[in-house]
Amino acid sequence: MNNLEQNDEGNVFAIAYQDSGHFYVKVFDNKGKTLDTLDVSGETSLDYKSTEIVGFEEPLITTVFIPGDNLYVSTYHRI
Repeated sequence: MNNLEQNDEGNVFAIAYQDSGHFYVKVFDNKGKTLDTLDVSGETSLDYKSTEIVGFEEPLITTVFIPGDNLYVSTYHRI
């Protein structure tokens, strides 16, 4: 299950996900409009070889809003 995060004002949301070894964070507003899709793998120079853990449905990435509407992103790169 991916965790949906929201900023302190409750008008911007973020969800982190992994797609074929590639990490992303999608940021959208309370009307459903996509504001940005962050390419976490590209920004951090991670390759796209992170593999899933069989039987574990989590995406191996998480994000949370921190003060100032900044995003903190944590990934687990597994080969």
